[in-house]
Amino acid sequence: MEGHPESEITKRVRELEDALKASGEMEDRLQAIVSASSDLFFVMSRDGVYLDYHARDESILFTPPSRFLGKSVLETLPEEVAVPYQNAISQSVQENRTVTLEYPLPICGDTKHFEARIHPLNSERVCVIIRDITSRVKAEHSLRSSDLRFRQIANTVDEVFWIGEPFTARAIYISPAWERIYGAPAAEIYADSSNWLKYIHPEDRDKVQAEFVRAINTGLMDIEHRIIRPDKTMRWVRTRSFPIHDQDGTLFRMSGIAQDITAFKAAEEELRLSKLQLEERVRARTKDLALINRELKSEIENRKRSEERFRTVTDTVPAIVAVHRGGKYLYVNQATCSITGFSMEELLAMNFWELASPEHQAILKNRGLGRLRGEDPPSRYEIQIFTKSG
Repeated sequence: MEGHPESEITKRVRELEDALKASGEMEDRLQAIVSASSDLFFVMSRDGVYLDYHARDESILFTPPSRFLGKSVLETLPEEVAVPYQNAISQSVQENRTVTLEYPLPICGDTKHFEARIHPLNSERVCVIIRDITSRVKAEHSLRSSDLRFRQIANTVDEVFWIGEPFTARAIYISPAWERIYGAPAAEIYADSSNWLKYIHPEDRDKVQAEFVRAINTGLMDIEHRIIRPDKTMRWVRTRSFPIHDQDGTLFRMSGIAQDITAFKAAEEELRLSKLQLEERVRARTKDLALINRELKSEIENRKRSEERFRTVTDTVPAIVAVHRGGKYLYVNQATCSITGFSMEELLAMNFWELASPEHQAILKNRGLGRLRGEDPPSRYEIQIFTKSG
């Protein structure tokens, strides 16, 4: 017994380690999406601690990375923002869904407004995608106070702004962004606002129509849905509406915003699929590791039983029986101690060839080490041994 070759289980463990490295490809794909985006990305713990971030323009950060990484939102953001922010993170993790939060922050002497979309990665972490919506918020404020100012701003932003009469469903104003997002002329909506529904994805049409009917009484609506453009391409849109009241407090108009969130949805879907793939990889690896663990335990038990049988046999043989590796004895039986006069400790400290008489040490050394190198020296030969008494 001169050592053991690499077992099949060891090879399988190495193969498993190689497979785990392949998961890096998934991370590279996500990194490409993040790097191409102009939005802010944060990875945070469920306790609101900033773990990582990506920002193409760090000028919109509330504070330098050195002051927020490793710290919680409660430590870095104003309390009036931090508390609802932390609540939204907790809600996202607990309900396992995307939660949207809007909030203002003072940056560079000005108040900026942001939209945070919080997406759960697992039970302990979330991914937060943040977009600067300052121009949109300013437009909303202007919309409520002045139709003229609203038109001036609405014509310059990417989101669709519209004004309509809730009870007649007549479109009063639709910003130019309508044609960019929907790919259709606004004139047909001015002619008949119900034409809008034909662009809603068939699977979403009923829920959108039901939401709009409810909004007629309150002026409030917030729904994410798909649209099918005339060129047959699909887009994701978030449609929201707000009430406009007259001096008596009576609802007489609705204003709204339609935002193209296709990129958001693509990132969320990529995160969701990556999460599922990672979970499946973990389940598969866990199953493999459990099997390997059982096989390792079985192999260890078999080796123990084999060694016990070996020791039982060799300890009853009235001849020298020894196992060596790398020049040193790993095992000698009791008969070796009795024949040579050396103790077990003394023998295990020797080079195996030192037990031979001086004239035979070179033969024993060369043949023993040669066999460890894979050579095939004679396996039967006679030598004289050296005893402690000389």
